[in-house]
Amino acid sequence: QWLEAINNEKSAMATHNTYTTAPLWKGRTVKAKLVFRVTREADNSLKYKARLVAKGYTERYGVDFFTTFAPTVATRSLHIPLHLAGSEDLEMRHLDVAGAYLEAPLDTVIHMVLPSDYTGGEPIIVLLNKSIYGLRQSGELWNKRLHGILTDLGFSRSTCDPCVYVSRDATGQPILYLCIYV
Repeated sequence: QWLEAINNEKSAMATHNTYTTAPLWKGRTVKAKLVFRVTREADNSLKYKARLVAKGYTERYGVDFFTTFAPTVATRSLHIPLHLAGSEDLEMRHLDVAGAYLEAPLDTVIHMVLPSDYTGGEPIIVLLNKSIYGLRQSGELWNKRLHGILTDLGFSRSTCDPCVYVSRDATGQPILYLCIYV
């Protein structure tokens, strides 16, 4: 089950083109590790998860990252959509973006060492093309990517809370609110 979980993680990394091997690299690298977790599904079955995580504490400010801002919707900002949903009998949905950080391109050059339990042999040095969990700037990069997608889809960002987006119909009436939690 754990091998299947590792293979699922490798598949997600390959699908998102997260890294490229860089075996000749002799410079600075960020370390990584595999994190294992067992979760219980809605049908009470167990799900085994493995995630490749960067050891963010091995990154250096000004070299590997510059900012680490990752916004989260304020609790008070949730009150408006909750009130509207309750008073207008509207639907509410929750969405979790699987592998979200793997969607965000990096804005710096980072080489990382894949651990031997991930590679199945010797550690391998890779050049990261995308953000991964554990990097200090991952939340900010994912938020920038999400903001670009939402604005392309016609959403506007609230001036009161940068994690609240509104989509409006042709008359300017709000039809969809999105609250983002990174």
